[in-house]
Amino acid sequence: MIGRDKNMVERRKTIFCIPDNIPQGQMVEIFQRTMQLLENTFPQDLKSPAISLVAAAMRQSYPCQR
Repeated sequence: MIGRDKNMVERRKTIFCIPDNIPQGQMVEIFQRTMQLLENTFPQDLKSPAISLVAAAMRQSYPCQR
């Protein structure tokens, strides 16, 4: 990626951006709600690796600004 000063800068590899003031319990609730929705609509996706499911839930709820 090219920065404002025309020099190359490393692009962050963050796929979700959780605000500093979000309680951990809220993140758990988001994940649980997402998994319930997934179970009802795409139950076969629950066989995916857990890290993929967590990352998808957090990315949906806390996308990074581009």
